[in-house]
Amino acid sequence: MSVFTAIIQRDLQLGMRQRTELLTPMIFFLIVVSLFPLGLGLDNEKVMRDVSPAILWIGALLSNMLIMDRLFKSDYDDGSLEQLMLSGSPLVIVVFAKIIAHWCLTAVPLIIVSPILGLMLYFSVPQALETTFLLLIGTPILSCIGAICTALTLQLKRAGLLLSIIALPLFLPVLIFGVQATLRIVEGHSVIGFYAVFAALDLISLAVAPLITAFALRISLH
Repeated sequence: MSVFTAIIQRDLQLGMRQRTELLTPMIFFLIVVSLFPLGLGLDNEKVMRDVSPAILWIGALLSNMLIMDRLFKSDYDDGSLEQLMLSGSPLVIVVFAKIIAHWCLTAVPLIIVSPILGLMLYFSVPQALETTFLLLIGTPILSCIGAICTALTLQLKRAGLLLSIIALPLFLPVLIFGVQATLRIVEGHSVIGFYAVFAALDLISLAVAPLITAFALRISLH
């Protein structure tokens, strides 16, 4: 646990120092979600209600992909990743901590601003809050998938495009499921079942992704 907390604290401190990279996903999310109402017409409330779930989730997905390759890249470039592997600490714990820190730095800012964007998209206050909670329990899956894909392409030069090609098909089920859940919220239906499924997927992802990522890192670095 000392290794786990130390790595999270270290990554959060490094992320806060690199404020440009920290703010980039949030600004991109704000731009994407804000431009859709302008393109579709601010006065067309019905159309906005129909497409707003897809707008929110596509914005969150693209924002996550924007700096997904940074998860292990900086540690690999300065050699600290290899030192962590040689330190004797379980690599699975190291990877798990880095996934949590990456989610805090990339997804939490999006979750904080999502209620305001929900109101811009004609959500009521309860609907905006429910959608925010849905993003809260849905985005950890994206970070877990991103960690696996990043580990697989770690040593490749200009791996950004390849990383997107690998990750996007894996993100699509989460995107579709999240959009459908948000549509149910907009229509006034209960989404407790969606919450339960997302929570189960979170637990499975957090249990399996560090194992696969650690195995992929060993392959990439040897």
